[in-house]
Order: sequence, then C-alpha cells, then structure tokens
Amino acid sequence: MNDCIVASGCRLAPGGLHLGHFLGCLSQRADCLSPTSFYFVIGDTWNGAALDSEARKDALLRMTADVLAWGEHYQPKVVLQSRATARLGHLRDFVYSEVSARQLADVHPSMRRSELSTSPLTLSSFLFPVDQALYTLGLRATHVFMNDDNKRFVDFTRVIAKRFNRRYGDYLTSPTLVHGVLPRLLGTDNEKMSKSRRNCIFLADTRESLSPKVKKLFRYGYFPHHENLPDTYLPFQFLKAFGGAEDIEAIEVFRSGVISKLDLAYRLEECLERALAVRRAESIALQQRPELLVDRVEQDTHEAELEIEKFDEALRQAMQLGETN
Repeated sequence: MNDCIVASGCRLAPGGLHLGHFLGCLSQRADCLSPTSFYFVIGDTWNGAALDSEARKDALLRMTADVLAWGEHYQPKVVLQSRATARLGHLRDFVYSEVSARQLADVHPSMRRSELSTSPLTLSSFLFPVDQALYTLGLRATHVFMNDDNKRFVDFTRVIAKRFNRRYGDYLTSPTLVHGVLPRLLGTDNEKMSKSRRNCIFLADTRESLSPKVKKLFRYGYFPHHENLPDTYLPFQFLKAFGGAEDIEAIEVFRSGVISKLDLAYRLEECLERALAVRRAESIALQQRPELLVDRVEQDTHEAELEIEKFDEALRQAMQLGETN
C-alpha cells in the first residue's frame, strides 16, 4: 500500500511494555505490512509528570529499548508526544475552538458525560484525547495501530479532520484504526491488560515469572466440559496470538480431552517463552547502551518536529486564506 503512515504509541510509565502493548501497537498487520513511516509516540506529558527525573529517564529508556526490539520489522521512529504536539499550535487552536468539554468527555475512555462536573482528573489527563488527535493528524497518519478500545479516539480524530477539511480544504488525513490478530488482549484477571491492575505479562518476563501468570489465565471462564470452552477463553487467546500452528492445534486436542489443563498450561508457557526470549535479550542489550537510546529518541523526535512544524505552517496559511474568502 502506497503512503501507509502509521501512528502508534502509549503513555510513559515504569516497567516497560507488556504483551497488550505489543499486540495492539507493534505487531504486524496485513493491511499495512510495509509502511512509509512508523511513528511510536510516547505520551511523556501524562504519567511522565508524576515521575522524578531519574525514574522518568529510566522508564523512557526501557520503553524505547522495548519498542526498538519488538518493532524491529517496522523500523519505528520513537517520538516524544510533548515536543511533537508543541509544534501544532494552529491545529490546536482549531480543535479548541471546535470541541466542547462535553464532546471531549464523550470520547474520554475513563469518563462519562454525567461525571464531568465531579471528575478528579487533571486538565492534562482530561485533554489527552486532544493530544492524541493532534499528533496523529500532525504526522499525517493513514493508519493507527492500537487496540479496539481506542476506536472512540480515532473517531474523534476523524471528526476533527472532517470539520477542518470542510472549512479550509483537503489538508488533514482521516486515519483508519487497525488492530492486531485480536481486537485487544486481556490480562491475567480477564480484564483489560493494564499496569495499574497488576495483570500484565511483560515483554521482560522470564520463564520463572511467566509460570504463575499463566496459571492465573486458567482461573477465568470455567466450563464443566472442555469441548464447551469458547474461542474467547483466555489461554486460547494467548495461544492464537503468540503460538505457531502446533500450539493452535493443541486447542482442539485439549477440547477433545486428549491433553489436560496442566499440559495446555505447560505448552502456553513454552509458547510465550519462545515469543519473548529473543526480543527480551535484544531489549536488555539495548538498555545497556543508554547513550544510543537517548540519541535515537532525540533524532527521531527532532525529525518529526521539523515535519510537523512545516505542516502546521501550511495549515496556518490555509486557515488564513479560508478566513479571507
């Protein structure tokens, strides 16, 4: 596909990336196998503000190492969100003039409109869908690689693009959300995989730390007979996302009662360890070269800043021309 520009990313937080991040943001998609550019934007404004300078640096280096190791097939550009969106002053002004607080509450993942007046969220956290829309539009992304729970954000971005283009001309690209082999990967408690829920399987997990987490996957969705287990059964989801043909075949063997739950758990551990081992070693090796990682983020962010700044100037001229007509 020509001119396939991908935007992806996540918030800065300690602990590195987890399998949900990988599947949602870095795994390969048939719709966009060879993108012209692949931007992984690290949201350093939100959670990053809560970290001291040393913890923030450590989190940034670890996340960058994970992105480069696990997204190697895309040759990702690692960009700091705060610096990218700072160059989009004219587009930001347009969004602020077009979007109401109630509209923003409707697309916010952690809020309903009825909670707007009582929410303890900071203004920075409340505005994060705007920041996501800004960098997606500013990078001229044609595709957004995220989980399906980000659909509201992508729809919000498309609305902004439509409003701008209707008024000033066809300048903004309406991106398409493309999720991985699964719409989203749930955590070990059968809820959204999230560091705050402590239900993650991390890219840095070893065989020893994987074992108790895999056991937790089998606790949810109990059915008296194996043949009644649905495709959404958590262990099946992980095997389909990270296993090979034999691992996927083992699902039907398990359903038929030929192998036990213990056998399937062992196979899933083996499957995840194979998936993690090589890239885990690559990430660790990169983390031992912090200067290289710092230079990479600085270079990628600077190049994105220059492109975004030129684009925002083009938007300014379009807006100025549109107001005079």
